[in-house]
Amino acid sequence: MKRRILVLAIGGAVLVLGIVLYLVRMSQDEPEPPQAGTVSLEVYGPDEEAMRLEVAYLVPVPDTMSLEGKLRLLARKVSEHRFNGLPVEFVEIDASSGRRIAVIDLRENVRTGHSWRTGFFQGSTGGHFTTASLVETFLQRGYRGRWVDGVEFLYEGRPVSRNWDHVRLDRPWFRNEPRPREP
Repeated sequence: MKRRILVLAIGGAVLVLGIVLYLVRMSQDEPEPPQAGTVSLEVYGPDEEAMRLEVAYLVPVPDTMSLEGKLRLLARKVSEHRFNGLPVEFVEIDASSGRRIAVIDLRENVRTGHSWRTGFFQGSTGGHFTTASLVETFLQRGYRGRWVDGVEFLYEGRPVSRNWDHVRLDRPWFRNEPRPREP
């Protein structure tokens, strides 16, 4: 009888452990491989040692989604996966210069306790990776479908100031120019 209880207890523990491991695996925000009719867009971020920029997250997107829809989705995903949920808002595609430039607004959110100003715009390494992550995510240089020619950033609805020492978001960035250089 004791042996049977022990076997049942061990079996139950193994079952519970299996369920816990399954739930942990499912809760990790890993996207599934792209399916037919989808493309993968890349969200960039620093590697674990903050030495180089890498693809931090793949976003599967239906290839029929509009360009504006893809930019909105990227804004949400880069906010969630790279910037602690700080608002990153797609505003428009400005074509007034003859080039399609995505306009992205970086907004503060005092309720979260995170800030662009103090958390991501300061420090040479942090500022560089903020610039590079945003620029490369929105330019999608490797994407061969219809895309924007460049990206321009706003901070709280206004052009980003040149007063930031470490963030270079005060001008438009274009797909055909070099990546932001490391500090």
